[in-house]
Amino acid sequence: MNVAHPGSAHNIELYKYVGLYSKSFDIVGDYELLLRKGCKLNAGYVDFIVAYMEVGGVSFMSVKSIYEAYLARKLHCTVSRLKNIYFFCLSYVKLKLKVHLIKLRIILS
Repeated sequence: MNVAHPGSAHNIELYKYVGLYSKSFDIVGDYELLLRKGCKLNAGYVDFIVAYMEVGGVSFMSVKSIYEAYLARKLHCTVSRLKNIYFFCLSYVKLKLKVHLIKLRIILS
């Protein structure tokens, strides 16, 4: 699931169906909440800007956020175990590569 959560709005019915945010997920609580709805999650699209985002935040370049996303997918069985491990490893390698490239001043943070 790939959702730009700063621009998402939720109906109260979502919270009645899945409950409130879990305190077990410090960084990816919004992602985990949406995973609970699973394939029954309905999303819409509006053709205008609802949020501006900047680089940074608590999940930016964070191994903990990668691990929490892995745990959320595992908890809700949204992908196979092997695919979940693959996603975790891929995200981890991308993060480490990005850190290395920033240190070499090849890319800006």
